[in-house]
Amino acid sequence: MGMANQDPAFVAAAGLADSQRCVFSGVPSPELFPSAAGYVAVYLEKFPGATPGVWGTFTHDSARMLFAAMEQAGTTDYDPATGNRTNVPVSILAVTPGGGFAVVE
Repeated sequence: MGMANQDPAFVAAAGLADSQRCVFSGVPSPELFPSAAGYVAVYLEKFPGATPGVWGTFTHDSARMLFAAMEQAGTTDYDPATGNRTNVPVSILAVTPGGGFAVVE
């Protein structure tokens, strides 16, 4: 299953048993990344009752890197031959007994 199915709505629609027979490729949610603990804590403090989305960690990091690079360069011009991610954090995920997603080790 691709990234589009990495959603609690998929588990609800397909059912827990059928979902657990699937293997998913996707990006783990922020709470599954130990290095994202600080981001998750700040997010939950700033937005009580909300859950950080899957891409929030990367958006936050990407924006900080972009702003730092723009400040260091003193310009917003860029070299179109650069900027592609070479280490994309896509993992294999499975549905847990509780209906959530977990990284398959």
